[in-house]
Amino acid sequence: MDQRFCRQLEQLRAQIESLAHDPENLGRAAEQAGRLLEELRSRRDQLMVLNQRLATVSAESAELVVDLEEKNLALAETNAELARANAHAAELMGEIEIKNHRISILNDALSKSNAMASELLAELELKKADLEQANTRLETANDEKSRLLGVVAHDMRSGIGGIHGLAKLLCMDLEGQQSEVLEHLQLIETESGHMLELLASLLDVTSLDQGRLELHSERCDFNHLVRQVTDYYRNFAGRKDQTLVLEPAGGLKDVLMDPVRIRQACDNLISNAIKYSQQGAAIRVSTWQDPGGSVGFSVVDGGPGLSAQDLAGLFKPFQKLTPQPTGGEDSHGLGLAITKQLIDLHEGKVWAENLPEGGCRFSFTLPAKPAGEAAR
Repeated sequence: MDQRFCRQLEQLRAQIESLAHDPENLGRAAEQAGRLLEELRSRRDQLMVLNQRLATVSAESAELVVDLEEKNLALAETNAELARANAHAAELMGEIEIKNHRISILNDALSKSNAMASELLAELELKKADLEQANTRLETANDEKSRLLGVVAHDMRSGIGGIHGLAKLLCMDLEGQQSEVLEHLQLIETESGHMLELLASLLDVTSLDQGRLELHSERCDFNHLVRQVTDYYRNFAGRKDQTLVLEPAGGLKDVLMDPVRIRQACDNLISNAIKYSQQGAAIRVSTWQDPGGSVGFSVVDGGPGLSAQDLAGLFKPFQKLTPQPTGGEDSHGLGLAITKQLIDLHEGKVWAENLPEGGCRFSFTLPAKPAGEAAR
């Protein structure tokens, strides 16, 4: 109820009390009381409706409060996670600052390194130009050396060949005699023969270096060629009580090759095997053919084998091996280098390998060629 209605009710109560002693005014007071009562009922009904609405609003408010509390809890958790994330972000920012500082230091160092690299590169370019000029001069000098060596070897071979021939003729004239002159002549013949072999090797090396050595290829019986070389060296092996065994492969087809140069390669490998094998050793020479059609040659010696250092520089010119010739033979270190270059010219391969049972095996292969290929 509002204040106006309360005041009217209070006034009515006061009038009823004042009219209690006045019967004439009692009816009028009762009428007023009835009207006020009706208004009171109406207000009560309105108040009940308002109370119902208030109850509904209170219930809804309670639900809103619960929802708000849940959202407050969720917000609190979110705020806590946000606080943790901010703390982690602060740590990361600190690490980033440290790394940025390190990167700045590294960038400075890199800039200095780049500057130094630029200077070194410029210096390298200058040295490269100097080196190219030096190489050009070296190539010119090397060509001149090879040319001069070839001329000298050619001229010396003529003179020493004459000395060797005359010494041989004189030895034949004095054959059967026991004299100091014959011994000197035999020594001259032997040494001049060694010098002729060396000069021939030097001429081959200079020809190969200058690219003047040409192959005259034809189709040849490879087994027959190897057999001729083996038969030639069988007497040399016999002087050291060595046995020279040939194991030819059956069914080999004719091979396109320069027979003179391949004979020279076989000659070098077999003579080396005899030279470095022990007295009484067995030397095995064999031919073979791989599934691809390449023809191969191998010789297994009876020597001590080769060291890793020997194998590394085996086919280089003037390479001296650790093993020494077992019969006091000479070795000028050119035979294997010439052999490799000759096999390379034939587009083949040459190699050496130690064997588990001892000794060393030298091998080379010649590739299969079509029957119509022209000789070089």
